[in-house]
Amino acid sequence: MIFYPRIGHPSALGKQLALFVIGAFALVSGAAHATLMNNGGGLIYDSDLNITWLQDANYAAIDLNTPNRVTNMLGQTLMTAFGPHTIVAGDFQTAGTTYTGDMTWWGAMEWAQTLSFGGVTGWRLPTID
Repeated sequence: MIFYPRIGHPSALGKQLALFVIGAFALVSGAAHATLMNNGGGLIYDSDLNITWLQDANYAAIDLNTPNRVTNMLGQTLMTAFGPHTIVAGDFQTAGTTYTGDMTWWGAMEWAQTLSFGGVTGWRLPTID
């Protein structure tokens, strides 16, 4: 399963560039025929990609504020293409004492790997194959 977490805030120029790229891609890609099925319970299934998405793109902001959720991830070591990374508090952004849902790439990877939503586990971040 795949979801897109909020990772940081892109600059205004980044947003404009992203919109340009998306618009340009839409012009040359033709019509998309994905069938998205609401499986209920906050899960959306994409039959073209054979993946399940979280319906709430900001669910991390709710989940990270669950007692001990972040604490249980701290100190875990991820093996990445860039070498090992140990999860630290700075991988999850806060506003005061509340987690915002914004996180580093490593924080998002650990969050996805440890997510259990509606009894579903095995979540991961999207990749380009």
